[in-house]
Amino acid sequence: MNALAPAPEYRALMLFDRLPAGCISFQCKDVGSMPHVRPGEFVVVDTAVRTPIAGELFVIKFGPELGHHRICMVRRGAGFGRVDGWRVGAVTNDLLSAGYQKLRSRTDLTQVEKNILHIQAHNAVGAWTEGPYDDTGKSYEHLCSCLVGQVIGLYQPKGGAT
Repeated sequence: MNALAPAPEYRALMLFDRLPAGCISFQCKDVGSMPHVRPGEFVVVDTAVRTPIAGELFVIKFGPELGHHRICMVRRGAGFGRVDGWRVGAVTNDLLSAGYQKLRSRTDLTQVEKNILHIQAHNAVGAWTEGPYDDTGKSYEHLCSCLVGQVIGLYQPKGGAT
């Protein structure tokens, strides 16, 4: 995938050695949040912010267990199918999207070969997406109920224990 897409812009997150009031920590367990958050790192999540903000990182829950939670990027606009709305997904979706634009322009590959490369790249960067969600009503309320909170930084307590 690296040959297909430029490296995404790195976003520096504030480093916390203790959790601010109203915040929780959450451990990243996949590559979908890179380069902002790496697997094994803990983020600080402000649980008071549960409404979508375009371009911001959030922890989202897709089920009751911690294993069903992911760090996501909230996006606004048209996506697959060109339907406008809120979307949540891996940070690496931007990397995949840029690479896929370059892949589509290649004339030396069949459509099947392009599809195979796209699927392989998708799996390699941990891309995923969910949405679109509306601006109001049940769809929006559902999105807000799934957002655990906004990621405001990285958590690294003094002494390295978490």
